[in-house]
Amino acid sequence: MTIMCAGGFRGTIAACWLQDDHFRVDVALRGRSYGTLVLGVTEKAACVLGVIDAKLTTSIFQAPRFYQTQEHAEIRRLKVRPPGYDRIWMVKRWV
Repeated sequence: MTIMCAGGFRGTIAACWLQDDHFRVDVALRGRSYGTLVLGVTEKAACVLGVIDAKLTTSIFQAPRFYQTQEHAEIRRLKVRPPGYDRIWMVKRWV
């Protein structure tokens, strides 16, 4: 039996914040709007629960440009070694 997963979102809600703990889209599906769809459904569900902001961390080699296209703003960057592994904190405000 083969079980396939195209991706998904796991997060935490606390103090009106949605924390993106794990968000993944299979490599074969990237660039085809699946990430936008999953994130949009997640954010709408969070809004129903009273969430007004979202926060996440990502690395420079992961998806900061994707999150910027989804209206997340960079608020902090930790430059680390080796080059290309910077850690980035991002937020998105809905209200």
